Amino acid sequence: MRLIAPPFRLLHVGLILLLMALLTACGGGSSSTDAPSEDTYPVGGTLTGLEQGHTVTLQLNGANDLTLDHTANDNPYSFAVKLPHGSAYEVTLPAEPSQHHCTIHNATGTVDGAVMNVDVECTAFPVLAAGDDHTVAVKADGTLWAWGRNGYGRLGLGDTDDRDVPEQVGTDSDWTAVSAGRDHTVAVKANGTLSRMLHRADQKCSGFRPGECDPSLGLKLATY
Repeated sequence: MRLIAPPFRLLHVGLILLLMALLTACGGGSSSTDAPSEDTYPVGGTLTGLEQGHTVTLQLNGANDLTLDHTANDNPYSFAVKLPHGSAYEVTLPAEPSQHHCTIHNATGTVDGAVMNVDVECTAFPVLAAGDDHTVAVKADGTLWAWGRNGYGRLGLGDTDDRDVPEQVGTDSDWTAVSAGRDHTVAVKANGTLSRMLHRADQKCSGFRPGECDPSLGLKLATY
Protein backbone atom coordinates (compact mmCIF):
# COMPACT_ATOMS: atom_id res chain seq x y z
CA MET A 1 0.00 0.00 0.00
CA ARG A 2 1.45 3.44 -0.98
CA LEU A 3 1.47 6.15 1.67
CA ILE A 4 0.62 9.70 0.64
CA ALA A 5 1.75 12.62 2.83
CA PRO A 6 -1.04 14.89 3.94
CA PRO A 7 -1.23 18.25 2.06
CA PHE A 8 -0.42 20.29 5.16
CA ARG A 9 2.86 18.36 5.62
CA LEU A 10 3.84 18.98 1.99
CA LEU A 11 3.14 22.69 2.51
CA HIS A 12 5.29 22.70 5.65
CA VAL A 13 8.22 21.07 3.82
CA GLY A 14 7.84 23.53 0.96
CA LEU A 15 8.00 26.49 3.30
CA ILE A 16 11.15 25.13 4.94
CA LEU A 17 12.85 24.69 1.56
CA LEU A 18 11.85 28.20 0.50
CA LEU A 19 13.18 29.66 3.74
CA MET A 20 16.51 27.86 3.34
CA ALA A 21 16.83 29.19 -0.22
CA LEU A 22 16.23 32.76 0.98
CA LEU A 23 18.79 32.43 3.79
CA THR A 24 21.38 31.08 1.37
CA ALA A 25 20.76 33.94 -1.05
CA CYS A 26 21.28 36.47 1.76
CA GLY A 27 24.36 34.75 3.10
CA GLY A 28 22.59 33.67 6.24
CA GLY A 29 23.03 30.01 5.42
CA SER A 30 26.80 30.17 5.72
CA SER A 31 28.28 28.51 8.76
CA SER A 32 30.99 31.21 9.10
CA THR A 33 30.94 35.00 8.88
CA ASP A 34 33.71 37.34 7.75
CA ALA A 35 35.23 39.45 10.56
CA PRO A 36 34.82 43.22 10.06
CA SER A 37 37.89 44.83 8.50
CA GLU A 38 40.10 46.91 10.84
CA ASP A 39 40.93 50.44 9.76
CA THR A 40 44.65 51.01 9.25
CA TYR A 41 46.51 54.27 8.70
CA PRO A 42 49.85 55.39 7.21
CA VAL A 43 52.78 56.68 9.24
CA GLY A 44 55.14 59.17 7.67
CA GLY A 45 56.14 62.80 7.37
CA THR A 46 58.59 64.99 5.47
CA LEU A 47 62.35 64.71 4.94
CA THR A 48 64.55 67.80 4.66
CA GLY A 49 68.25 68.59 4.33
CA LEU A 50 69.64 65.33 2.90
CA GLU A 51 72.45 66.02 0.43
CA GLN A 52 72.69 64.43 -2.99
CA GLY A 53 74.58 61.13 -3.03
CA HIS A 54 73.43 60.15 0.47
CA THR A 55 70.58 58.01 1.80
CA VAL A 56 68.83 57.71 5.13
CA THR A 57 67.11 54.55 6.40
CA LEU A 58 64.20 54.79 8.83
CA GLN A 59 62.50 52.02 10.80
CA LEU A 60 58.92 51.77 12.03
CA ASN A 61 58.57 49.94 15.35
CA GLY A 62 62.01 48.36 14.99
CA ALA A 63 61.36 46.92 11.53
CA ASN A 64 59.79 47.89 8.19
CA ASP A 65 62.85 49.65 6.77
CA LEU A 66 62.30 52.66 4.53
CA THR A 67 65.29 54.11 2.66
CA LEU A 68 65.10 57.65 1.25
CA ASP A 69 67.51 59.65 -0.88
CA HIS A 70 67.80 63.38 -1.59
CA THR A 71 64.93 63.28 -4.10
CA ALA A 72 62.58 62.76 -1.15
CA ASN A 73 63.48 66.17 0.30
CA ASP A 74 60.45 68.37 0.97
CA ASN A 75 58.09 65.62 -0.19
CA PRO A 76 55.85 63.49 2.03
CA TYR A 77 57.02 59.94 2.73
CA SER A 78 55.21 57.03 4.38
CA PHE A 79 56.00 53.46 5.34
CA ALA A 80 54.52 50.66 3.25
CA VAL A 81 53.06 49.06 6.39
CA LYS A 82 49.96 50.73 7.82
CA LEU A 83 49.02 50.53 11.50
CA PRO A 84 45.60 50.00 13.11
CA HIS A 85 43.85 52.70 15.09
CA GLY A 86 45.02 52.91 18.68
CA SER A 87 48.36 51.17 18.12
CA ALA A 88 51.68 52.69 19.16
CA TYR A 89 54.29 53.80 16.66
CA GLU A 90 57.98 54.65 16.92
CA VAL A 91 60.15 55.85 14.04
CA THR A 92 63.88 55.42 14.57
CA LEU A 93 67.12 56.01 12.73
CA PRO A 94 69.41 52.96 13.12
CA ALA A 95 72.41 54.85 11.71
CA GLU A 96 72.90 58.40 10.54
CA PRO A 97 73.89 59.03 6.92
CA SER A 98 77.56 59.89 6.49
CA GLN A 99 78.46 63.56 6.98
CA HIS A 100 74.97 64.32 8.32
CA HIS A 101 73.17 64.70 11.60
CA CYS A 102 69.43 63.93 11.48
CA THR A 103 66.71 64.66 14.02
CA ILE A 104 63.30 62.93 14.00
CA HIS A 105 60.43 65.09 15.21
CA ASN A 106 57.25 63.50 16.66
CA ALA A 107 58.98 60.12 16.52
CA THR A 108 56.59 58.34 18.88
CA GLY A 109 52.87 58.36 19.53
CA THR A 110 49.55 56.58 19.12
CA VAL A 111 47.78 56.11 15.80
CA ASP A 112 44.57 58.15 15.70
CA GLY A 113 44.07 58.49 11.98
CA ALA A 114 46.83 59.13 9.45
CA VAL A 115 50.13 60.11 11.11
CA MET A 116 52.03 62.35 8.68
CA ASN A 117 54.00 64.65 10.98
CA VAL A 118 57.03 62.43 11.70
CA ASP A 119 59.45 64.89 10.12
CA VAL A 120 63.12 64.02 9.58
CA GLU A 121 65.43 67.05 9.60
CA CYS A 122 68.97 66.41 8.37
CA THR A 123 71.91 68.80 8.43
CA ALA A 124 74.93 68.24 6.19
CA PHE A 125 78.45 68.54 7.60
CA PRO A 126 81.06 68.11 4.84
CA VAL A 127 83.79 67.98 7.51
CA LEU A 128 83.05 65.77 10.52
CA ALA A 129 84.97 63.90 13.21
CA ALA A 130 83.71 61.65 15.99
CA GLY A 131 85.29 61.02 19.36
CA ASP A 132 84.26 58.24 21.72
CA ASP A 133 80.93 59.86 22.56
CA HIS A 134 80.94 63.31 21.00
CA THR A 135 81.09 64.78 17.52
CA VAL A 136 82.49 67.97 16.04
CA ALA A 137 81.83 69.14 12.49
CA VAL A 138 82.07 72.01 10.04
CA LYS A 139 79.16 73.09 7.86
CA ALA A 140 79.53 74.13 4.24
CA ASP A 141 79.41 77.77 5.42
CA GLY A 142 82.53 77.26 7.57
CA THR A 143 80.79 77.38 10.95
CA LEU A 144 81.83 74.98 13.71
CA TRP A 145 79.33 72.71 15.47
CA ALA A 146 79.55 70.13 18.28
CA TRP A 147 77.26 67.69 20.09
CA GLY A 148 77.30 64.64 22.35
CA ARG A 149 78.86 64.12 25.78
CA ASN A 150 80.49 67.26 27.13
CA GLY A 151 82.59 66.02 30.01
CA TYR A 152 85.40 68.46 30.83
CA GLY A 153 83.97 70.91 28.30
CA ARG A 154 85.19 68.93 25.29
CA LEU A 155 82.50 70.49 23.07
CA GLY A 156 83.98 73.95 23.48
CA LEU A 157 80.64 75.51 24.44
CA GLY A 158 81.77 77.06 27.71
CA ASP A 159 80.07 74.53 29.99
CA THR A 160 79.90 70.80 30.67
CA ASP A 161 76.27 70.17 29.65
CA ASP A 162 75.68 67.37 27.14
CA ARG A 163 74.05 68.23 23.80
CA ASP A 164 71.68 65.91 21.93
CA VAL A 165 71.63 68.07 18.81
CA PRO A 166 74.38 70.10 17.10
CA GLU A 167 75.13 73.48 18.63
CA GLN A 168 77.30 76.13 17.04
CA VAL A 169 80.65 76.83 18.66
CA GLY A 170 81.27 80.56 18.56
CA THR A 171 80.31 82.65 15.55
CA ASP A 172 83.33 82.33 13.25
CA SER A 173 82.82 80.92 9.77
CA ASP A 174 86.37 80.17 8.66
CA TRP A 175 86.85 76.67 10.09
CA THR A 176 88.29 74.11 7.69
CA ALA A 177 89.23 70.92 9.59
CA VAL A 178 88.40 69.06 12.81
CA SER A 179 89.62 66.09 14.82
CA ALA A 180 88.16 64.42 17.92
CA GLY A 181 89.46 61.91 20.45
CA ARG A 182 88.30 60.44 23.72
CA ASP A 183 88.40 63.67 25.75
CA HIS A 184 89.40 66.39 23.33
CA THR A 185 88.44 68.18 20.14
CA VAL A 186 90.72 70.05 17.76
CA ALA A 187 89.63 72.43 15.01
CA VAL A 188 91.66 74.37 12.43
CA LYS A 189 90.84 77.70 10.79
CA ALA A 190 91.64 78.80 7.26
CA ASN A 191 94.55 80.92 8.52
CA GLY A 192 96.16 77.89 10.19
CA THR A 193 95.02 78.69 13.73
CA LEU A 194 94.52 75.49 15.68
CA SER A 195 91.97 75.46 18.49
CA ARG A 196 91.80 72.75 21.13
CA MET A 197 88.68 72.48 23.26
CA LEU A 198 89.39 72.18 26.95
CA HIS A 199 89.21 68.68 28.36
CA ARG A 200 90.06 69.68 31.92
CA ALA A 201 88.39 72.51 33.77
CA ASP A 202 91.67 73.60 35.41
CA GLN A 203 93.55 73.91 32.11
CA LYS A 204 91.93 77.15 31.05
CA CYS A 205 94.75 79.10 29.35
CA SER A 206 97.42 77.48 31.52
CA GLY A 207 100.77 77.02 29.80
CA PHE A 208 100.09 79.47 26.96
CA ARG A 209 101.88 82.73 26.26
CA PRO A 210 99.88 86.00 26.23
CA GLY A 211 97.91 86.28 23.02
CA GLU A 212 97.95 82.54 22.35
CA CYS A 213 94.94 81.66 24.48
CA ASP A 214 91.32 82.67 24.09
CA PRO A 215 89.46 81.71 27.29
CA SER A 216 86.04 82.33 25.74
CA LEU A 217 83.95 79.28 24.83
CA GLY A 218 86.50 76.99 26.43
CA LEU A 219 88.93 77.18 23.51
CA LYS A 220 92.70 77.12 23.60
CA LEU A 221 94.22 78.72 20.54
CA ALA A 222 97.68 78.27 19.10
CA THR A 223 99.01 78.87 15.61
CA TYR A 224 101.17 76.25 13.90
